[in-house]
Amino acid sequence: MANNLVTATCPNCNSPLQIKEGQDFVKCEYCGTISSAPKAIEYHQHQSTSYNFSGANPVVNFSNGQDLETLVKNADMHLKLKNYADAQSIYEKITNEYPHDYRGWWGLILARSKNLSDTHLFYYVDEKYLSEYERRNWITKTFLSDDYTYITNIWSTVKKTAPQNISNKLASKYQPYYDMCYTEYEKNLYTYLVPEYELKLKYKEDKYSQCNKNMSGHKLSIESSQISIRKSTASIAW
Repeated sequence: MANNLVTATCPNCNSPLQIKEGQDFVKCEYCGTISSAPKAIEYHQHQSTSYNFSGANPVVNFSNGQDLETLVKNADMHLKLKNYADAQSIYEKITNEYPHDYRGWWGLILARSKNLSDTHLFYYVDEKYLSEYERRNWITKTFLSDDYTYITNIWSTVKKTAPQNISNKLASKYQPYYDMCYTEYEKNLYTYLVPEYELKLKYKEDKYSQCNKNMSGHKLSIESSQISIRKSTASIAW
């Protein structure tokens, strides 16, 4: 039985997305942004209903109420418009006045991380200029040091003030996103390390050769090295 597909839109580049029923996160095949499925679906639905165009400038109407649902709606709209500072301000108000509603805390994390797009978990290395050791060390150090620390710092800050039940809720929402990012990171690591060869370049003299070598009587030989990658367990420290 085929999975039902839901139409959504990438919040980052507005590209169309297809989400399977029960899917938590979706990766845009155009810009690579990973978004939560509910947010991508909601963003798609609001594209034709939340904006009134006057010339080239969109006009967005925000409600003046201070009740929970109105605050959440306004904060979410600022998030979609990439007004991260305004979104964070409202989410902070929600966490202060409605501390037991997880949406304020979750939104606070989204705003601080620019909708999870400011966590650069994907790195690309020019393998032509780095040895296997240098590439492995660089990718691992960058991921586990800079970005891992950046992400956990955001979550640690929220954990200090959020009620325990909220922390558990946020962890369950964030873990699928982190797992997906880590899988993508590991795939990139594998892609860049597996093609590592021990190249014994001995060029046969040829007038069409692009090399500046003046060696003759030899063949180009390529010996593949065996590389194994051990997957680490990715989990959030709570």
